[in-house]
Amino acid sequence: MEDNAEGGAGRRPEFPGRLPKNVGPRERAGREERTSARSDDELETTGRMLAAREEELLSGGRPGEERAERLRRDLEVLKLRALTAVRRSFACDDPDDLADQLSGAAAAVRLQEELDRRWAGGGGAPPWRPLKCLASHNALLADVAESRLEEAARDGERDGALRLSTPVKRRVCGMGERVKADLLRCARVLQPCYGPHLDVLNIYAALCVRSLSAQLSGVIRGGLEADDCAYLLFWVNTFYPQEILQHEELRDKLKTACLGALLRRDEVRRLEERYASSQEERVSLWLLRVLRREEEKWSGAGMPEVLDDDYFCPLAVDVIQVIDGSLADLRCVLGDDGAGCHEVAAHLERFLFRYQKALGKLARRKDERASAWMKAHSACEEQLSEYVGSQLVATQRGRRSCARAQGCGDGSRSAPMLRHLANALRLHRPEAVRQEIVAFAGKFPGFSEAALSALLALKSDISAADVSSIKRGVEEELASANRGRAPLAWLKRNKSASPGTEAT
Repeated sequence: MEDNAEGGAGRRPEFPGRLPKNVGPRERAGREERTSARSDDELETTGRMLAAREEELLSGGRPGEERAERLRRDLEVLKLRALTAVRRSFACDDPDDLADQLSGAAAAVRLQEELDRRWAGGGGAPPWRPLKCLASHNALLADVAESRLEEAARDGERDGALRLSTPVKRRVCGMGERVKADLLRCARVLQPCYGPHLDVLNIYAALCVRSLSAQLSGVIRGGLEADDCAYLLFWVNTFYPQEILQHEELRDKLKTACLGALLRRDEVRRLEERYASSQEERVSLWLLRVLRREEEKWSGAGMPEVLDDDYFCPLAVDVIQVIDGSLADLRCVLGDDGAGCHEVAAHLERFLFRYQKALGKLARRKDERASAWMKAHSACEEQLSEYVGSQLVATQRGRRSCARAQGCGDGSRSAPMLRHLANALRLHRPEAVRQEIVAFAGKFPGFSEAALSALLALKSDISAADVSSIKRGVEEELASANRGRAPLAWLKRNKSASPGTEAT
């Protein structure tokens, strides 16, 4: 809307409606009485008539105090009725019934804001200007957003129908459902009534995010169990963006980049660390117990299961299922590169070392039962070794050991890479490890000294002296295999290489 006021003391704005100038006092009083008593569904008409009264009152010079006070009161009543219609639109069961009233309220707010702007910057404004109808309207929306979220939090915490195991989960779920329902109501009912003049959907969305963020911060300050941390992280990282921000009726209308984050970075980090630590402890404890139970079987009188005329042990299948489940949970809650995935894989690598050590003790028994158990576990050991290698590559520690050197590689190289890495991690004798790494580096020339150091760091069963010896042996064999020219990746660490080994 254009602003016709150009400033200057005493300059009156152009009004959108006029009363005939020949209206007598009695008719004028009757019209004033009628405009002050309009119902909510005529708010737009009432607003225009009050604007006309304002123009007439100010056109005659200094207005009388009684008429000026009556107009001021009528404008305040109009403002109150408009705000009441807005508040009722969130509370009623069928907001479509209030569409006419809400449209009138929106038009009345818009008109009063226009009149406020026309007086802005100039002198001679009447005492009821600015009416600040829009500011009061936005303050009302803020109060509605906050109060409705608080109500949803209380109701959700007590609502057993949500079928969630803790009060925190029910509280967060209740608030989330309320935000979703209110934003859909804004998009379906309120925004069409407001039209293009006021983006009430995004105004209310920003207020909801602000209130929800404050509520969630309070939940975090109260202290959370690991299970609650997982639920809150999943809700913030997955449900909120997918089910609310990307809802089919909201995604093209919400200005998501302007809404901000629900949680501060330090809050997210604390939740992630708490949840990841819990997952790591759970996996580590389970792996220790499963190996202890297996060793108890070996020392007992029982024999392994027989499947297809061969001894069989389900240990590898059980371990892989548990680890896969734990990693899937971590990635679902924390993302593909979430903290904790590499630690779970490291626990698995340590389990494999203890498992192979226990098998070594079993093999030294030389009795029939021990031989049967060794046959049952031969396939388990191979399966777990390959699985550990694949997980170390897939996680952050695995990427530090080899995927960093390979970039993202093509899929055809993945399987042989994993087999060589699994073999290197499974072997114990330094010489055998060296030979496996030389074979790996020969097939994958991008393998660097840094990658070798990271890989050897995962081998907790070899000494520092063995590590140095393996590095020297690998470099010597690679240089010899390349006729005096070491691969480029090995020479990046030493810019003063001799002419005979200079990279080109």
